[in-house]
Amino acid sequence: MTLTTTEASTRDRTKLSLVDCDVHQEIRSWEDLRPYLGPAWWERIGPKGPPFGRRAYENVRGHIISEDMINPATGHAADDPNWVKAELCAKYGVDLGILTSNILGLSSHPNTAMASAVARAYNDWTLDVWVRPHSEFKGSIVVAPQDTEGAVAEIERLADAPGVVQVLIFSGSIEPYGRPRYWPIWEAAERHGLPLAMHSGGETVGIAPIGTLAGPLTYYVEHHALQTQSAQAHIVSMVMEGVFERFPRLKFLIVEEGISWVPHVMWRLDKDFKGNRSECPWLNRLPSEYILDQVRFSSQPIDEPRKLEHLLSMFDMIEAERTLLYASDYPHWDFDNPKAAFNDVPAALRQRIFVGNALDLYGDRLLASNR
Repeated sequence: MTLTTTEASTRDRTKLSLVDCDVHQEIRSWEDLRPYLGPAWWERIGPKGPPFGRRAYENVRGHIISEDMINPATGHAADDPNWVKAELCAKYGVDLGILTSNILGLSSHPNTAMASAVARAYNDWTLDVWVRPHSEFKGSIVVAPQDTEGAVAEIERLADAPGVVQVLIFSGSIEPYGRPRYWPIWEAAERHGLPLAMHSGGETVGIAPIGTLAGPLTYYVEHHALQTQSAQAHIVSMVMEGVFERFPRLKFLIVEEGISWVPHVMWRLDKDFKGNRSECPWLNRLPSEYILDQVRFSSQPIDEPRKLEHLLSMFDMIEAERTLLYASDYPHWDFDNPKAAFNDVPAALRQRIFVGNALDLYGDRLLASNR
């Protein structure tokens, strides 16, 4: 992204102390999107919203970590940017929050036109309500990847919008993201210099396949413990189908999927690739090299082994000094308090996780004005 004089950086990168790459802004009700949908779509969607699929099990903890986070004026925790600025930015020292939405089931919706219409409306609402008036927040271009043409069109529409820093998809999908049907979306993101972020969500409902190779699960706690399976499938598919070879400048951020599975996947892929190289002759490097060079990971929910040295070993295995970005997952029940996170890791590594890796990933977009 080339900054013009009017879009010149409003922040000194040396003064940033904390960038949070997973902040969930919430619509208060679907009425918030009514002005952005138009009467035809509103007739089909409002006032209850689109018919997103539901699992047979619920998150018994709910989505909010604490009653103290709920805004008494609205009854919600993240539907008012001023409230979030006070409860997250001021209280916990977050300089910038990357917004990741509360429509996490979008990519599992079978009506592709409706999914893209909701994405467009949500993006415009986010820019108008959260990003343009508030320098503390940066926006994502939410797209529905099941609608390839619609997703590309949405990237083209908003790629140069001030305050936008990435393209956002979700892990629930009709098929793995390495498949050629998705390549035009990844090409558009790369061409505009936009990182691609994939947030967990939408698995096991709608057009998304069953979430485990063993079959459906019974409890939410099982799903939460095993949701990394979708991330593993997507990253293996993207590497082996040649996405990162084809798009060498594309950066892919995996959000809210943990990190302990990453070394296992890299090691197993490297071993199997050496014995089955003829299946993927388009790959010119080991799978692990593509992952470490082009894939990034959010810290939340951080894996917490009993011994600190095990966590540090895990950081070493994934080269966390260049691949790991801090995330709080505000305001959800497993929110990671930045004041308590990474206090026992070396200061230089903590700085990379809290700020440096985000600056490397988002570049000038992170520092530029939202107007």
